[in-house]
Amino acid sequence: MSAAGADPSFGDLEVPDVAALIPLVRRIVGARVSNPVVAEDLVQETLTRVLAATGRIEAGMLEPYAIVTARNAVTSLWQQQDRQRRNQHRLVDLVCEPS
Repeated sequence: MSAAGADPSFGDLEVPDVAALIPLVRRIVGARVSNPVVAEDLVQETLTRVLAATGRIEAGMLEPYAIVTARNAVTSLWQQQDRQRRNQHRLVDLVCEPS
């Protein structure tokens, strides 16, 4: 992921190893989502959110934050699917067939 021999720190700031969270996040998402493509999208979304929040998270709290973020991503997906399913009957086909 990084250049060979590169220091994993950026100036005085430590860069957390988010790549080490991938197996954990995959396990959490995979246990809740059966579609592997959707599961991988949720894993990537979770890792993106964790990376964006690394400045606000304490060093020892990165793993718990990733777990909660993965659960929230799955919950958001379920809510979106439920909303779509409930409102499906409201769709109208406005294309008129010529007679």
